[in-house]
Amino acid sequence: MRRERQMSGTLLIACLFAVPACAQAHEGTLKAIKERKAMNIGYLKDAYPMSFEGPNGPDGYSVELCRRVADEAGKATGIESWKCATCP
Repeated sequence: MRRERQMSGTLLIACLFAVPACAQAHEGTLKAIKERKAMNIGYLKDAYPMSFEGPNGPDGYSVELCRRVADEAGKATGIESWKCATCP
């Protein structure tokens, strides 16, 4: 029981130190997106249903998810007009 508490305390402290580092990493990523006004999404052409080449270009669950994340990143940076490119 005591060992479990000690492990929980150590884990909590590690998480508290990790949060600022993650925030700084995200801040740098959003800054780079804002400077470039563009984001690239990589995908596999033959990983159906996750990603594949559809009749209208890249399609699939992960492609759609990445597009939505890219849209939110664009909103977070305050960019109204930016480019989101897909790369197989």
